[in-house]
Parts: sequence; structure tokens; C-alpha cells
Amino acid sequence: MESLRPLVEAIQEAVRSGAFVELDAELLAYDLVLLAHGWALKSWYFEPQHTFDSYVRGQLRLVLAAAVAPERRRARRPASSP
Repeated sequence: MESLRPLVEAIQEAVRSGAFVELDAELLAYDLVLLAHGWALKSWYFEPQHTFDSYVRGQLRLVLAAAVAPERRRARRPASSP
């Protein structure tokens, strides 16, 4: 769990700065770790539709859509072609 500390601190700073909405930084950090483990455990399932990079981009897009404060969001740019 100590390895989560830098991620928790970065999320807490994003909340303090107003970049993220108020949220539980430890829960979000743990969710991000679980998503990383998801690829490690289930890449056999995801690989027909996703590369590792597209999996990471897609998961981050979902998480950040919930975490980033609405006033800090920019218009979404189209995804670049692989």
C-alpha cells in the first residue's frame, strides 16, 4: 500500500488545486491500480479489441471524465489513429 502514497498525494494535490472534483483520493488511487491489474489479469480478453495503449487511454478517459472538475475540461480532441 505504500507504493500508492505518491499517487494518492498527486490526486490530493489535484483536488486542492481545483483540477479534480472533491473525491476520495485513496479510493481513486486504488481504482487506478485495479485497472492496471485488469490488463495484467485479463489481457487475453481485451487484446482482440485493444492494444495495451488503447486500453490505458480508454480507462484513463473514463476515470478522468469523472475526476476532472467541469470548469477544467477542454473540448475533447479526436483520438489519434494507431
